[in-house]
Amino acid sequence: MSDLILEIIEGPEAGQQLPLTQPIEAGRSADVGLTLSDDQASRHHARFEPGGSGAIVTDLESSNGTYVNEQPISGGVQLRPGDRIRIGLSVIELRDRAAVAAQPSAVRQLPPFAAPGAEGLGVAAASNTAPVGDDYAALAALVDTNVKRQTGVATFALLAAAGLAVLIYFGVT
Repeated sequence: MSDLILEIIEGPEAGQQLPLTQPIEAGRSADVGLTLSDDQASRHHARFEPGGSGAIVTDLESSNGTYVNEQPISGGVQLRPGDRIRIGLSVIELRDRAAVAAQPSAVRQLPPFAAPGAEGLGVAAASNTAPVGDDYAALAALVDTNVKRQTGVATFALLAAAGLAVLIYFGVT
C-alpha cells in the first residue's frame, strides 16, 4: 500500500483523494487516472509517478503548463509531501499517510467570490448565491480573457518589431 496520496485541494473536485501506487495521468480526458473538470487543463496534462521518498510530476506538453509550488516546470520534477501542483485552476497536494491521519483533508474553505460590480475589493455581495461551480466558471473565463489579452499584446509587439526592422533595413540601404 502506497504512503503517498494525491488530494485535490482547489477546483471542482476539491476533496478527492487518490493513492499514488503507480503512474497516474491527470487531465480533462475521461481515460486518465485523475480526471479534472477544469477547462484550463489539457486532456492529458501531467503524469505523477511514485519515486524515491516522494513522487515525480512531468508536464505532458500541456497548453497552460504545470506548476509546482507556483513555479512552472518543464520535464520531470521531484515532489515531496506537502508540495502543491497546479493544473489549470485545480490545485493538487501530495500528502503522505501520516499527514492524512493528522488532518483528513487539506481542502481549505475559501471565501465566496465578489459578484461583478460589488462595492469594495474582496467583499462578497449578499446577492451572490450562485453555486460554487458557477464561481469557478467565472474565474476560468476571467483567466481565459487575461490570457487572450496577453496574446493580443504579444502579437502587436511582434508586428511592431517586424515593422521597425523593415524601416531600419530600408533606412540603412
